[in-house]
Amino acid sequence: MKSIVIYPENPKQFSVIEAFLEEMKISFKSQGEIKISEEQKKSILHGIKEAEGGKFISEEEADKIFEKCFK
Repeated sequence: MKSIVIYPENPKQFSVIEAFLEEMKISFKSQGEIKISEEQKKSILHGIKEAEGGKFISEEEADKIFEKCFK
């Protein structure tokens, strides 16, 4: 069975989604907020900026680089 990950943007969205899932008798698991450091956040935002600017490689290219690193 497939699963869906949902990222509500605020507590109201969260409670509406939670109420809907309960009403529909859909099983789910909620987790607390994910905590990341400022350095991790900067790194993620930098990666997003690069990707938006077209600075990324294909999965195949990444696999080749990965294989070279672990030979």
